[in-house]
Amino acid sequence: MYRKLMTRVVLVMVLLVLGTQVVSAQDRVYIVQPGDTLGAIANHYGVPLNVIVSYNSIVNPSRIYAGQRLLIPSSWNTPAPAPSATQYVVKAGDTLKKIADWYGTTWQALASYNGIANANWIYAGMVIYIPSGGYVPPAPQPQPTPSNVYYVRYGDTMLRIANYFGVNVWRLAEANGIYNLNRIYAGQRLVIP
Repeated sequence: MYRKLMTRVVLVMVLLVLGTQVVSAQDRVYIVQPGDTLGAIANHYGVPLNVIVSYNSIVNPSRIYAGQRLLIPSSWNTPAPAPSATQYVVKAGDTLKKIADWYGTTWQALASYNGIANANWIYAGMVIYIPSGGYVPPAPQPQPTPSNVYYVRYGDTMLRIANYFGVNVWRLAEANGIYNLNRIYAGQRLVIP
């Protein structure tokens, strides 16, 4: 009796962990090869990267491995842009929030409009559509003087840099469009407010 109960509990747990996914008969299965990237796979099949990421519940698109099975959807729900929608091509260092601020809208509205499931996984070269009526021409940003700029060195933390310059760590982060204090890198240019 105990053995049957434990077998059922384990089976239910496995099903919960693996989850269920409705797969279309036209969906393709791709086995990742050494050296493959999700971007290259997405380009090969003509499917947006964010669709493959969402469809396969991938947490980190940079961490795929050889032998991994990916489902490539035959169709996806990417909204057709409105005729008056503006196209924006993401550049390195862009975030959905920066783009939204630039066009006078919210990052949530952009994510929803473009079918982006995870706002953190946009990539350089990705095309984002800006809903019409959301564009506000940006005011020119004054360029900081060289004394107000700091280049991150290996081992630096936002808190250490903020303390060194005597500024609030959150103000420093906000001035540089940083939303995660742990995501800075050596060589990164920081404006000191």
